[in-house]
Amino acid sequence: MMNEDLILDIMSCCPATEISKFRLLNKACNKRSYEFHFINHHLHKTNSVLGYFIQDHKKHRRPGFVVFGGAEEEAPEKPRIALEFLPSRGSNPFRYKIVRVSEPLPWERRKTSEGFNNLYCEVFDSDTYAWKRLNDLELRSDEFLRRSEKPESSYGLLHWLTGKNNVIQFCMQTETWSFFPLPEDVIGDGSSLDLVSYEGKLAVLCSNSNSRGGYDLWALDNSSGKSWANVKDVQVTDLEDKYAKPLWFLSNDVILVAGFVRLGLYNTNSNKFQYLHKTTQECLPYYLPRDVCFLFYSNFERICLHEDHTGRSKTKPKMKENY
Repeated sequence: MMNEDLILDIMSCCPATEISKFRLLNKACNKRSYEFHFINHHLHKTNSVLGYFIQDHKKHRRPGFVVFGGAEEEAPEKPRIALEFLPSRGSNPFRYKIVRVSEPLPWERRKTSEGFNNLYCEVFDSDTYAWKRLNDLELRSDEFLRRSEKPESSYGLLHWLTGKNNVIQFCMQTETWSFFPLPEDVIGDGSSLDLVSYEGKLAVLCSNSNSRGGYDLWALDNSSGKSWANVKDVQVTDLEDKYAKPLWFLSNDVILVAGFVRLGLYNTNSNKFQYLHKTTQECLPYYLPRDVCFLFYSNFERICLHEDHTGRSKTKPKMKENY
């Protein structure tokens, strides 16, 4: 059996997209590979990139989310998605899917006899470079998706938390939906619940009403929703900003924290906070909700953005001038 340090050393030389395969070899290595020390070591040895996107649409008066509504002749009242920003086929990108869940127009809504309301679901697949309409997602009439709820991804599954503290799960491979409730132990007093990803697993971050800046972290051991474990007591303390709140875990010991005037990384082991960006009015909103921050950890590869998905150049050819 290979030594853990040797496995981690090999992993640190691999592209970011290959690390997930090595994490299946050893449980201890899997946990250590989520430590910030390893991630930082990996970034220095490979051409990988770790960072975050922050969505700021108010400054430019653009909509908060890019959506797709089909062909104009089918639904002229819906906004369409512009696909020019997607990687071209000639760049040999990873396979990806875009999932869109939307509310039907008032005259398109239907209610089943069991008291369910329907939501539209569409999927864009980079393999076919086309959109596909799936079966409607049906929710109980008293259930709803929070508009600010950003889906959390783990093990090829997307998860949303509903207003009734149920988890909606979408499988990217089978393109099917499933539901499961959060246990009472996880919900607690229900003052603040957020879905996060922790060590590759779906987790729930719950505010602790008995401790200022304290949170309980529950992780899901399997996709059935029946086995949850309290894996960590998170203490975000000694910050000048009393509104500071965790957004997501950069690693299992470093959290991105957003407050009223600050955004930074908080180390749970040392209780040290490193500012990343001053959220001033000229740059970003004073308060950053969870749905505008997106973590990415991937390989770095330059691609040609001057070609469409057929490989043809988007730039117009230069005309010869006659002198």
